Amino acid sequence: MPGPALFLTGSCPKTKDCRTCGCPSVSYDDLLKPVKWRNIGPFRGGRANSNLVYAIVETEKSKSGLYRSADGGKKWTMMSNDQNITSRGWYYMEVMADPKNENVVYVLNAPLMKSIDGGKTFANVKVGHGDTHDLWINPENPANLALAGDGGGEITYNTAIIWSSQMNQPTAQFYRVNTDNLFPYRVYGGQQDNTSVMTMSRTNTGGISERD
Repeated sequence: MPGPALFLTGSCPKTKDCRTCGCPSVSYDDLLKPVKWRNIGPFRGGRANSNLVYAIVETEKSKSGLYRSADGGKKWTMMSNDQNITSRGWYYMEVMADPKNENVVYVLNAPLMKSIDGGKTFANVKVGHGDTHDLWINPENPANLALAGDGGGEITYNTAIIWSSQMNQPTAQFYRVNTDNLFPYRVYGGQQDNTSVMTMSRTNTGGISERD
């Protein structure tokens, strides 16, 4: 079996159309021959420039990082070797481009990182929880972001200056739950990265609140 590679559909050296030659895809692994791929994150471009695409790659440290192509994936340039953007490659990593500004790039990792110079440099974005898994960027208003992570969901309308609270939603990742023998019984659970918690199964008030 061939090793990991980067594939680009819709382009074939024989007919320029994979649908007619039977070629499922063309491997562009040779475009980055020095890179022995172990993991590659999403291969994405923003709406601002459909030919500009980003790939985040985990391999040996000197070649791990963010790569950018200005011609739809034919030629690639390494933009950043910042190890903060590939620190969770064995677990997860995502790259998102701003739909209106091709030089604004977000990398989801632990922590969330942002570049405003096309991926050359990155800065940490302060969020409610360290593990950031998915990001939605409003295509009409890129200052409006929705972030999903181990702590729950967060929304910002001012480009991550202020995020909504994670304390007003019943979201958590539980490894295991259990109950005791009291009446009314209590529920216990161990959360992903967020300690263990206990709550009542019911109360004598209007419902179960954060204080319970």
